[in-house]
Amino acid sequence: MTDPMHDTQPTRPPHLDEAIADVPPMQYEPYDDDGGPGCLIWGGLGFFMVLLAGAIVLIATMAGWSDGLKIAHADATAEVVAEMEEQCQLLETDLAESRFGLAQQRLISLEAMIPPAACAATLAPQATQRFIESQPTPTLESTATEVAVTPTPQAEVTADASTEATETTDTSDNPYDLDALFAEAQQLLADGDTMEAIDLLEAIQALDETYQKARVDQMLFNGLSSEALTNYRSPGGNLAEAILLTDRAAEYGDIGELSLEREVASLYLSAQTYRGLNYGEAIRLLNRLLTLAPNYKDARSQLYNQYVGFGDTLVATSSHCQAVVQYNNALQMQNDPSVSGKRDAAQTTCELGQTPTPADGEAGGSTTPIAPIGVPGT
Repeated sequence: MTDPMHDTQPTRPPHLDEAIADVPPMQYEPYDDDGGPGCLIWGGLGFFMVLLAGAIVLIATMAGWSDGLKIAHADATAEVVAEMEEQCQLLETDLAESRFGLAQQRLISLEAMIPPAACAATLAPQATQRFIESQPTPTLESTATEVAVTPTPQAEVTADASTEATETTDTSDNPYDLDALFAEAQQLLADGDTMEAIDLLEAIQALDETYQKARVDQMLFNGLSSEALTNYRSPGGNLAEAILLTDRAAEYGDIGELSLEREVASLYLSAQTYRGLNYGEAIRLLNRLLTLAPNYKDARSQLYNQYVGFGDTLVATSSHCQAVVQYNNALQMQNDPSVSGKRDAAQTTCELGQTPTPADGEAGGSTTPIAPIGVPGT
């Protein structure tokens, strides 16, 4: 059956098919790329581009870091300026409210800044003037009051010395009125504010070590000695601080009886470090202390407890004969039935012929009790 659509399709003449068949296939020649750049050149160009890109990134990073340093420096400078302005404002407030001690400290801090705060030079004369206006004129009466707090007779200051000091004037370029500061130190001593007076006198020394040197040194000696003695003698006194104050006072004169106070306090503090840890050393220190000051604080009760504790330790290590010595030492100080019982038990064990265990480095083999260093009988 004939396809009805076939008659409608285009047809190629038979002679055209024969002509196409006679055409030979097309020949292609290989591509020759000798005329273009090689792989080595392209690789070198790519490496150069990578280096160039890295250099650009590095330059950008350094530029950013430099900008960051500039910003940080500007911020730090702004903070310093702000701090100066705040301290200057606080200084004016202190002067307005007559807080002269605090104002002095702020002035010293502002002058120590680099560069120094401009307000320090401006406000220093004002601070001195305000202080002078707020204080009564120093008289010989205040000097007499100062002598009243002197702990030793050698520390007296005569009226002639006071008159000579009053006539002395500060000839240095220091912006502070040292005469006014000296008068304030006198008043602080008279009011019993010894440590504040000492701080102010040392500030005067720092500002001008030659200013009324004899009187300043004498007042420092008086104040340091008085404060040290208070700490030694009062029940709640700080012994460590008292020793430091005594050492500072010794730089200005003969400390006299404070030398003994310092030695006793040093022995007491040293004994505390050995209590319950090294009985022999604690007992030695406390015995030496009590030979200098028999009724010093609670040294006797501490010594008694160290004897008992040493005896208990020796019993625990089977050194019964040596424990008897320590219990007897304790009983010589205080008759305690419980300690007597411990002593009798240790004595019985010792008399049964038990060889005591060497203690504290002592050689064994002897039944004779040996007391530690510092214990009576050695």
